[in-house]
Amino acid sequence: MANQIEHAWYSPTWEYDENDYQSLIENHIVISIEQYSSEMHGFLFCPLCHTPLSKSPSEKMHFSNGRSAHFKHLPSFSHIRCAHRSLRAQGLKFDSEEDARRAIDDEQLAVVHEFIKEKPVAIENEADPYDQSQVEDMDGPLANFPISRHRGEHFIVPTRIKTVHGICRRFDHNLERYYVLPGMTNPVQLRSLLRDASKIETTIEIPALYYGVITNINSPFKRPHNVAMIMVSYSGGHADFCIKTTNASAKEHGIDNNSKGRYVMFFGPISTNGVGLCFNNPGWGEYSILPEKYNHLIENL
Repeated sequence: MANQIEHAWYSPTWEYDENDYQSLIENHIVISIEQYSSEMHGFLFCPLCHTPLSKSPSEKMHFSNGRSAHFKHLPSFSHIRCAHRSLRAQGLKFDSEEDARRAIDDEQLAVVHEFIKEKPVAIENEADPYDQSQVEDMDGPLANFPISRHRGEHFIVPTRIKTVHGICRRFDHNLERYYVLPGMTNPVQLRSLLRDASKIETTIEIPALYYGVITNINSPFKRPHNVAMIMVSYSGGHADFCIKTTNASAKEHGIDNNSKGRYVMFFGPISTNGVGLCFNNPGWGEYSILPEKYNHLIENL
């Protein structure tokens, strides 16, 4: 399973330069194996370590043994560490605690202790508090996880206290990262963690990361602490689905009736709301609107 990379960054104007990753980060297109064409050869890069990739096999969609085609690192860059190279059949595993910590430092792995529950006091008086990058990520406690390649061995790694907004803000990059979310023990790539809220069929006690399309804001009373139901497109077995919060919280998150058609992402359990379902009373860092420039990435999950 190692090196089974399903998505690449395509940038025909960038050449590999370890001192200029920013140009690639700002100017690329995410492509899947199905979207690959021969003119992209030589212009594909790993979303995590940014080294060049190639398609294997180069011309076909399957190997002779039936395995699907995938992107892979070039052997000449094998000295560059990448979480994709640590992927094995049992999941993302590391040879040493140092390797795991380096993957965190290189923003290839994120271990989330929790999402922020309360609005940080430091930004109470800011005009646009939810855009403050300093509250997207804070130090969490050290934690013990079974991410060693050696059976039964655990590594102690640093965790972070994050916001869903922090995931949304750099969504194209974060989509390829591996995450250990609250309640999890093993890293999973973000694109595999995201669940479509429109298909939720029942209440779910275990929190998970969801996305959905905002259809309406149902708020009959307009005072800041009155209930606001952010209605999300829904086709499951109940009447409807919403994120049940307050007018003040929705406003702080940039969500109002002008947000119809926008994607919202949230982390939490699913409960009943009358004859419908909802994510009730989300914490300040547990939901966020997704920048529109990333719509195509959500739509192609």
